[in-house]
Amino acid sequence: MAQEAYCETHGPYDARLGSCPYCSRQSYGRPQPPPMLDGEEPTDPWGARGRPTLYDDDLDQTDPRAGRRTIEDELDVTELPSRFRGDAWGAEADDATVVDRPAKTGLMGWLVIKEGTRRGQIHEISNGTVIGRGGRDYQPEIMIRDPKISRQHARLNIEDDKFVLWDFGSENGTFVNGQRIRSATPLQENDVIKMGDTLLVLKTLD
Repeated sequence: MAQEAYCETHGPYDARLGSCPYCSRQSYGRPQPPPMLDGEEPTDPWGARGRPTLYDDDLDQTDPRAGRRTIEDELDVTELPSRFRGDAWGAEADDATVVDRPAKTGLMGWLVIKEGTRRGQIHEISNGTVIGRGGRDYQPEIMIRDPKISRQHARLNIEDDKFVLWDFGSENGTFVNGQRIRSATPLQENDVIKMGDTLLVLKTLD
């Protein structure tokens, strides 16, 4: 029969272990409870949420934060980010309300590049929008890298709920529907504007 040693806290244990196994083992940084007596029902004296105790010799991986693996590592569970769980606001994600920004009002417009190096590109326009090639010290609202376009080529204003196009006296001029403009020119939707080798089409929403 193996020799027994005695621990004042936990009682007898196998002397071949050298020290009380209950004293040396820790679970989540807390000492083990005393062994249960015969007929005693298992309880959770530490107030844990039903977590079973895991010892070092039961684990094949460790948690770098605590030096041991936790019970969550035993579960194959994928936890979704909070924005998908819906618990950030105390409601399911499908029940969340997205607040929209106020809608824009009044005349709105866009220039779509029909021909040129940026074909298909769309630029929003407003009152005072400047179109040009730009440079190191100047960048217009709509910058088009066309060598035949001036640094400041033309400007769009809104007058009487219409877009009006001004040419800044550019060397190669500005054309609307094939006609070179010499003064402020009111525009209509689908008008084609030519600057250098670039064609732009006006789209509006009022």
